[in-house]
Amino acid sequence: MTAEFDAKGRGATQTFQVDNNGDKEVALEIDALTRKVEVEGKETREKTKDFTIYPLQLTVKPGEKKNIRVSYVGNEPEKEVPYRLVVRQLPVNLEKKKPGETAQSQINFLFEYVASLYVKGKAPATPKLELQELKKEGNNLSILLKNSGGVHVLFKSYNLIVSDGKDKLELNMSDATYDALGGMNLLAGDIRRIL
Repeated sequence: MTAEFDAKGRGATQTFQVDNNGDKEVALEIDALTRKVEVEGKETREKTKDFTIYPLQLTVKPGEKKNIRVSYVGNEPEKEVPYRLVVRQLPVNLEKKKPGETAQSQINFLFEYVASLYVKGKAPATPKLELQELKKEGNNLSILLKNSGGVHVLFKSYNLIVSDGKDKLELNMSDATYDALGGMNLLAGDIRRIL
């Protein structure tokens, strides 16, 4: 659910496939959104005109596959820029009522798929982590990290070593104790706090 786009040329357009493996026809709507992540990890999104999407809405019958073409049409960025592609099921009843059938109350659960899109920038495609702050907060260690590199970095399995020159503390972040930090995504230019 991740795709990289070039800012121009053939790599600025990609095709996504929607496969309806359910037993009912579904109506879908597709949006491209900007993506910003605050220091504490909260993500905010807004609609963007940096992408063209065709089609914006579609219906997909059971067993059917349809393609969605997504093209980046924004400016070439200096560093990698993150976006979201959201495919959302619309609350539309596509089933035809049979003669004599009455309407019934029901609850529908609608799905939403969220993919990560990254538009490559002019800057070198490497992350660069910098420690901004390290302090004790009660029984916790608060670490402020900045990614001043040109691309995002995904924390999968890593060790954190804290040293004062004499003593050293090493934390294995793939340990279940630090599960919440595994998979953290530090976007290019962003700062995140790890507690």
